[in-house]
Amino acid sequence: PQAVSQPPAPVQTAPSVDRAALDGQRRRVIQMSQRIVTAKAALQSLRESMAAQGLRPRAELQGSAQRMQFEMDQAEASLNANDVAQAKQHLDYAERALEALEKALNL
Repeated sequence: PQAVSQPPAPVQTAPSVDRAALDGQRRRVIQMSQRIVTAKAALQSLRESMAAQGLRPRAELQGSAQRMQFEMDQAEASLNANDVAQAKQHLDYAERALEALEKALNL
């Protein structure tokens, strides 16, 4: 009996990455980072002035700052994994936290 040859297995290729979308999200990270630096500096200044009076900023300010940083870190990880959709989602969340912080700090 003659062996039947099998067709070659299809080659698994990595899904194509939308470089333009990836670059767009990376630009968004850069733009947001500039705003984040300003917000963090304002929050630190507020902490210092309140500490001098024995007070501290409201918990939601701290929470917004932590949430913002967490989401930015997740966005960076998603970009490093070429996951545009996840990066966009995390940047959207980070931007909402940043906007809340900017509003509370009158920036």
